[in-house]
Amino acid sequence: PAAFAAYAVMLAYNYTGWPYDNLCKTDENISAEYLSVEAISINGEPSMEEQVSLSTDDKAYEYCLQDMIYSNDGLNFPPIPSYQDIVWMTNSQEEASKLLGWTSVGILVLTGIVFLRKLYVQTIRKFFINAYRPTGKASEERFLDLKDHYGYIPFVEDPAFEFPLLACKITDIDEAFLSWSDPSIEYPYDKHNLIFDMPSLVKDDDQQFSVMKTWTPENVEET
Repeated sequence: PAAFAAYAVMLAYNYTGWPYDNLCKTDENISAEYLSVEAISINGEPSMEEQVSLSTDDKAYEYCLQDMIYSNDGLNFPPIPSYQDIVWMTNSQEEASKLLGWTSVGILVLTGIVFLRKLYVQTIRKFFINAYRPTGKASEERFLDLKDHYGYIPFVEDPAFEFPLLACKITDIDEAFLSWSDPSIEYPYDKHNLIFDMPSLVKDDDQQFSVMKTWTPENVEET
């Protein structure tokens, strides 16, 4: 929206500046001193000389700034014909510039409304209104009803070992929460538990490892 608004405003300004030569026709005839001029040169270069033919009925031109953005009175907005210091627009150009100018105003207002609404919805409203709306429908299937219901059990990974090294006591947890097992041994987790490597640190009165426990709800059958 902001890019479209900027385009609409600049289009209106660019259209009002036509024909971009900063010359405005006056009601006065040219001075008699110019009647003897037969040729003019551009930048004083003889090779760029142009032949001209002037008569007493020709009208004189004067400088007029046709850029409403950098006018002597500052920025003129919206760019409409009434801001002309000296009239340079044709009738059809004036009608079209009115339409473009006021349309750009409408687009700017609409863009401002959209921006303020977005600012309010995404930022300000959150401080005063709980805007959270849950989506979807709660499932009757519980976590423990899933075939694979893994939990977070503290462990350490080492590329020198095929399986992770457990870093907690798992005596009181359901082993179904672990996502792996070592089928080569009878007790697939004791071999890979660090607490058995440092038994002196595992004491009831001086616990150095995390203790993990799980509780199975009464209405959920253990598997």
